[in-house]
Order: sequence, then C-alpha cells, then structure tokens
Amino acid sequence: MKLGLEGEDTLSGVMDAVTFLRQINLGEDTGCHGRVLVVGGGNVAIDAARCARRIPGCEVTLVYRRTREEMPAYADEIKGALQEGITILELASPVRLEGDQGKLTRAVCLKNELGPPDESGRQRPVPVPGSEFILSCDTLIPAIGQYPDDLGMDGLPGIGITGRNRVKVDGITFQTGDPVVFAGGDLVLGPATVAQAIGQGRAAAQQIHEFIQRRKAGTWTWKTVRLRRTPKGMIGTRLMRQRPFQKTDPNTGQKTGLPPD
Repeated sequence: MKLGLEGEDTLSGVMDAVTFLRQINLGEDTGCHGRVLVVGGGNVAIDAARCARRIPGCEVTLVYRRTREEMPAYADEIKGALQEGITILELASPVRLEGDQGKLTRAVCLKNELGPPDESGRQRPVPVPGSEFILSCDTLIPAIGQYPDDLGMDGLPGIGITGRNRVKVDGITFQTGDPVVFAGGDLVLGPATVAQAIGQGRAAAQQIHEFIQRRKAGTWTWKTVRLRRTPKGMIGTRLMRQRPFQKTDPNTGQKTGLPPD
C-alpha cells in the first residue's frame, strides 16, 4: 500500500517493500542506496530494513507512528534489527517527500502522540501541531500493509469484493457467491502468515473435492444450513451432503447414479 504522500509517485528512490524484498531474493539490483527510510512497524517492514542494512553503504532508519512496544512485528525480529544497527524512530510519520532533479532527498515528518484507542485496540497516533522536522534520505521503502489484487474478479456475477479489495467467501466452504468459485489465503484474509494461507488452501481443497464428488454423483442441488456457535467459536454455513437423484436400470435393477429423466 502507498503512503499517499506528495512526491511518492514522481521521485525516484521510492520503492514498495514487497517489490524490494522480491528483488533481494531474486538477486536483482534494487537501486536501494545511501540513507534509507523504511516506514512501518510490521514484520515486512523489519525484513525490508534488515535487508537494506546488509547492502554495503546503506544506513537504515525505521520510522513508526506508534511506540516500539506497539509494533506488530515479532519481538525477536525487532531485537535483531537493533543489533544490526538499524535506528528505530518512534512516534513519527512522514507527511511529504521532497527531492532535487527528480531524485528523493528528504522526507518531511511530524511527531505523534498517542491518543484514544482505535478499532484495533491500540492507542491512535495523533500528529503534534508544529512538530515538523526533516529526515534526509536517498531511498524510502513504505511497508504499511498490502492490498490484494482482485485478479479481474471485481464485477463478475456472484463474486463479492469487500471495501478492502478482499473476496467474500463462506467461512466453512470457502465458496464465493458463485458456488463453483472458491477462494482463500491473502485474497480473503488480507496480509497474513504463510501457515494461515496454506491451512486455508488445504481446507478449501477438501471442500472442492467434496463438491466435485457431489456433482459426479448427480447432486446438483444442495441445502445450505446455518451452523450454531461451537466451543471454538465457529459459526457459518455448510453445504450438506445430499442423497443423489438416481434412476434404476430397467434391465439390471441397479441404480445408475444419474439424475432421473
């Protein structure tokens, strides 16, 4: 996701964290150099900061709008970043980018103070009026979140897209509004762990298998029932397995497994 700052799309030296990490893993030239600012406080931000620090000649500062204690990144990753010489600048947010001849040269920032809790339960960062300051930089890497690509599904019949560009699915069957289209992983959860995406993939595969078996048996209709709340908190809908429509072969007396004429 972009920071939405003036100069973000026009100045060279600005790159998103996922692209940067992909280039690092592919052994490509990232263009990251000099004084590097990484904006964010999650694991992706920490990964980007540590990778940038290992590029010869790079000095890295991690800018986070809340305090270090409220960073969502793993504690051992934060500790590792500090041990590698990365500076963590707390309670600060960039508000504008400036450059010279099309190249990024500095970020204009504001200091924050913590206000009332937001929807996440953490205290909301509130900009302090008149607290503007300058951070000189040659590279800026935003790492404030990811926004899934809808892969062209927006507008397709039956496929519901949420306001955050995620696909709506049944919590049990992983089916979208179109019962033959299933979805899972980050496209449903948003940015999450690999383990969560793999887990949803395995569960969705089982649901797809059962769905195909029902179709092979001639069950083209199914009954959707609402599940009650369980001790694990699961609540949702499930497509119940139906007795398939069948006809009997008049010669053998055996059921064919096909729908009746």
